[in-house]
Amino acid sequence: MTCENNNERLYFNEIWKSIFFGIQACLFKKPIYIKSEVKWEKVFVESKKQTITGIVRRGLKGCISQDIDVEWEQFDYLNLLSFIKIIDEQDRFTDLLKEAEIPFVILKGTAAAIYYPNPELRSLGDIDFYVRPEWFNKAKKLLINNNYIFNQDDDRHLILYKNGIRYEMHHRFSNEPISIYVDECIEACMDRLHTGTIRNRCFPMLPPLENGLVLLVHLRQHMVAGIGLRQVIDWMMYVNSVLNDQYWKSTFEQHALKLGLRKLAINVTRMCQLYLGLSDNIKWCASADEQLCIRLMANIITSGNFGSNHDKGTIIEKTFTIFKKKGLFNYLQEAGEYNWKAYHECHLLKPFAWIYQIHRYLKQGLDTKRSFSQLWDDYSRSRERHKLLKDLGCL
Repeated sequence: MTCENNNERLYFNEIWKSIFFGIQACLFKKPIYIKSEVKWEKVFVESKKQTITGIVRRGLKGCISQDIDVEWEQFDYLNLLSFIKIIDEQDRFTDLLKEAEIPFVILKGTAAAIYYPNPELRSLGDIDFYVRPEWFNKAKKLLINNNYIFNQDDDRHLILYKNGIRYEMHHRFSNEPISIYVDECIEACMDRLHTGTIRNRCFPMLPPLENGLVLLVHLRQHMVAGIGLRQVIDWMMYVNSVLNDQYWKSTFEQHALKLGLRKLAINVTRMCQLYLGLSDNIKWCASADEQLCIRLMANIITSGNFGSNHDKGTIIEKTFTIFKKKGLFNYLQEAGEYNWKAYHECHLLKPFAWIYQIHRYLKQGLDTKRSFSQLWDDYSRSRERHKLLKDLGCL
């Protein structure tokens, strides 16, 4: 399995090359070009950070050293059990809302997994769903009366928990201005939803156009906070299943233009062709800037990890980036309202939320014990990220 690949210049180190080949082999049956000196424990660690261990392991089956594969197999078995649990819980939740005749639709999660060759390859976390605003309070009361534990509420969604699963009930997709258009699209198609099926469990999902717009906007949301390969692969599998040249030209492109995300869609899709195995038969992304694609993948690798294993420096880098995008005070106020538990219980504290957030950052900064030079490196990377976002048309 050792040989050189024509796109060698596009790859990074052997760890990431192995991850890319694993994705390509698993999702698209592409050949593997692996060198013997791969540090498999690091491939495992990076795959966990990106929440794509199942994809990478299946793609690299037979290549991974036995010692790490035993641990990897156990980890993937637990992920499979988690997937089954979430599917079962979502099924009960779906039945509950349907019996009450409350209109709703699942967002992301299983509605993204449906495009994978095996949906169980897509790790699941929260269950996100949209409820029409006029039904929101009825849905909230129904869920709380059925032992869904209320956690917090804000101006776009309600968070509840049951049996260890987090539910996000949206009446708005996000707080970003571009999401107003997505909200309108979601609302307009609530009477013509499609049915998704995974493991004989059915759930309501958006039609292909609206589902793709949600995945694209979700991609853009994570561009600022730190995008991971899971969000990229969600988009790639949607493109592979739905977004051929004809559909892009006739339908999707005009909506991407309205969202201001045409450039992002083109460059992320081309990046998927360069690194992750997406077919070159898709031509609508041919105008992409390949250097921009390389910069984007480099950013994902160095700063894009998400989940519980964030590096402290990466968190600070992301914070600096968001400061530059939203403005210092606006971000401090927003973040303070989100993070301050006392504010959730008493909204009279709203004028002081920004002060709380400053205190929170000071504490986090002291906890990281990072030197001035390290903080300066974080800030420098945030400037690079900000420029990347501008070049992709995300700001």
